[in-house]
Amino acid sequence: MKIMPLLQFKYVLSSQSNPDNGFIKIAENKVHQIYNEREFYRALGYTDGISNLGVLPEEFVWDEYRKDNSNQSQMCLQAKIIEFLLNNSLMFAINFSDRFGKYIGSCLDCPRQQKLNCTYCLMHPNQKEDSPYK
Repeated sequence: MKIMPLLQFKYVLSSQSNPDNGFIKIAENKVHQIYNEREFYRALGYTDGISNLGVLPEEFVWDEYRKDNSNQSQMCLQAKIIEFLLNNSLMFAINFSDRFGKYIGSCLDCPRQQKLNCTYCLMHPNQKEDSPYK
């Protein structure tokens, strides 16, 4: 089994100083233009219910993936970004799926896996039978 490296996918979203649509990059290479930020955040787990509570998308990402003792890990965030890219970027699927596809099912976040129900994640080594990545 291949061991999943620490990935460094980053996303930059549009803002007043950057009015163009955002993008996802690895290292300094842009790999995907984000045309619909709402769809992107949904892929990370941000729902209308969370929005209705007044939580902003980046607050959700911070609480869910980035802060100490968050619900999920940085590895989980990377897996969600890869899943978004595989589903939304033909260029990524063609040019990068060989590079990242071999890591499907090789999450290193074992302590967190044991306490989370993450068996539908594309990186989980023991995916449920009905997982789309099995």
